[in-house]
Amino acid sequence: MQTEEQYLSILKSKNLVPFKAFSKSERLVKRSIDLIGGTFGLMLFCIAFLLLFIPYHLDKGKDDGPMLYRQKRYGNEGHIFLHMEI
Repeated sequence: MQTEEQYLSILKSKNLVPFKAFSKSERLVKRSIDLIGGTFGLMLFCIAFLLLFIPYHLDKGKDDGPMLYRQKRYGNEGHIFLHMEI
């Protein structure tokens, strides 16, 4: 397994994409934005899910199946993961 420095040097040598190494403060700002954005997106999803969940369960003429459909799927290198759909 390669270390981060080895991996970065391989990426730099191939010149596939422009590469800029971030400083520690830039990485901290980026990580903070990622966490705040992810939290905000999760909150929006939960609100939307609740808005769909309430009328779905109050409908008397509906099918009594689950709201979330679960299925096991095979991913990269045969790893099994759980796929969920609304």
